[in-house]
Amino acid sequence: MKPVKRSALTLFLAVLSFVAAAHPHSFIRLQTQVVSENEQFVALKMRWTMDELTSADLLYDAGNAAPGSEIWKKLAAEVMANVLGQHYFTEVWRNGAKVKFKTGRQNTV
Repeated sequence: MKPVKRSALTLFLAVLSFVAAAHPHSFIRLQTQVVSENEQFVALKMRWTMDELTSADLLYDAGNAAPGSEIWKKLAAEVMANVLGQHYFTEVWRNGAKVKFKTGRQNTV
């Protein structure tokens, strides 16, 4: 392989590896329960269990903070802001139109 082609290929692979390394993922197990009142759908009750790496990252960020402290509240707000941007990982469609949800009554982490 010619030195110019080898250098170009090396540079391309180096740039590609930086892009891949900069995109972290979280894996979240979801449990969802439909909540109804008077035989009408009113809410989805969800429980999210995050993977070990995401949990360890949050624990590291919290340090020795006590449960319920301002640090934990800030971390919870950051997590909720991220999932809000993903529509709580949920989409509901009715008669061909996407249903828009109101803000939940209770958010706990």
